[in-house]
Amino acid sequence: DEKPNEKSVRGFCEKNNCQYQPVPVNRICKRLCDCNQMDIIRSGGVLGLDSNYVSIISNKELYKTQRNRFKYYFNSMVYGFDYIYDLYKEIVIPVVGESKKAIVALQLDLSSKMV
Repeated sequence: DEKPNEKSVRGFCEKNNCQYQPVPVNRICKRLCDCNQMDIIRSGGVLGLDSNYVSIISNKELYKTQRNRFKYYFNSMVYGFDYIYDLYKEIVIPVVGESKKAIVALQLDLSSKMV
């Protein structure tokens, strides 16, 4: 068995003692590539396990001091509105509906669950 490149998705997962599953890691990397935050160096292997990605941080000091801001930014890119909603649900009032039909539909749905 050939030892995987530690910079590959499979190598990353093995280096972290299988804490991370390779398929979701590969999907996250692909999403960051779609958002121009990473580049794919090589794509390959079953389910992309041998794919290699790179991301260059030009200002490491800024990254260190603003790490939480970057974390929220990247998580929002990868996980989308579900992540954003969970993150801000305590301070944002959700929109119920824009028309009377939508509000009536919501009331009907809620009343059926109150049994």
